[in-house]
Amino acid sequence: MGRYALFLILLLILVPMSNQGKVTLTFGEIFGGDITIHGVGIIRNETTFNISDAGIYNVSITLYCNNSNTNSYVKITISINNESSEALFERNPVKLSLRVLLAKSNSITVEIYKLSTGLFSILSNSTITLTKINQENTPANTSNHKSPLIEIVAILSLSVPIIIRMIQVKKKGGV
Repeated sequence: MGRYALFLILLLILVPMSNQGKVTLTFGEIFGGDITIHGVGIIRNETTFNISDAGIYNVSITLYCNNSNTNSYVKITISINNESSEALFERNPVKLSLRVLLAKSNSITVEIYKLSTGLFSILSNSTITLTKINQENTPANTSNHKSPLIEIVAILSLSVPIIIRMIQVKKKGGV
């Protein structure tokens, strides 16, 4: 019983901390599939996506692309709520990042500028990872900054003595 209680307590402490404030979405979920442009031109896809927790987020975008013409010039621009990042396609994957204030409903725009023949696609398995920035991590509140390590140590310092006492009582055959 003691081992199970220890395992359960550790699980309850560590699981909520493991993925706190992080959401990953695929282009398949957001746009419904690949975004493709044939030949020379510009394509613009715009849609919305929803999140449960509004706030300031670091956004990491990883684009997996299919390019039939290796000598093509392709510029990709991603805008989320009027914050933009752009990159030239040189090799897979294309990585972009930005910091943006997200509401519960957000607009996202993908623009592809292509100056060559052939097919170019941003594949549906491309991802957008949203990592929430805690309020204490903003420059205005740096004096209130709390390290996750300090939080873990604080939780363990409270729970470890209780766990040790439970084990001692169990070994003595007490209560």
